[in-house]
Amino acid sequence: MASFHPPALVSKTLIALTLATSPVSAATISGLATLLTLSEASAATVYWELPALLTSFFPGADRVSFAKVALSQQERAALTKTIGRTVRGDWTIFVATKAGQVTGYAVVDEVRGMHEPITYATRFTPAGAISRMEVMRYREAYGSEVREQRFLSQFNGKTSASPMLPGRDIAAISGATISSHAVTRGAEETAAVVALLLRQRPTALLTAAK
Repeated sequence: MASFHPPALVSKTLIALTLATSPVSAATISGLATLLTLSEASAATVYWELPALLTSFFPGADRVSFAKVALSQQERAALTKTIGRTVRGDWTIFVATKAGQVTGYAVVDEVRGMHEPITYATRFTPAGAISRMEVMRYREAYGSEVREQRFLSQFNGKTSASPMLPGRDIAAISGATISSHAVTRGAEETAAVVALLLRQRPTALLTAAK
């Protein structure tokens, strides 16, 4: 599967408009502008901008920060063995806290649909279970039904140990089979990455929470 780098979903205008009501700090948003690469290769229907999404994901958080993690070759090899696909090396993990305690994590990523990348976000519990998914940008001419909760809610409660075989464990959307399979692959991959980090690199995530 082709790998994509999440596009920069934050503009200076959005930073100015959202800081007053968002738990996302100015440093976090400004840092993301440089951490995430800009991709405008194709027109996209935008359902969520990043600051609004993080606020919706973590409404009670005092703070939302991020950790930029580079996986080692050994970690990537372990993930490839687990899910059967090559995993890219660089990840940005959002960390939400309240009163100094981690309340959840989130990952923004992209997967290839039939022709174009699908930008999606996954929220995780502190233990690493999926608690919500959202499609942020959709670029195909059809198949956007994968953004509906009747499909995405199937992932709630799933972990890296949960089977997510499309057509058996996850019911695809009729008329959006390829996009359904793509988002399922993305959920499986991000869950595996978060589980690995919680197991082997918890310090990297805890540092971002401070």
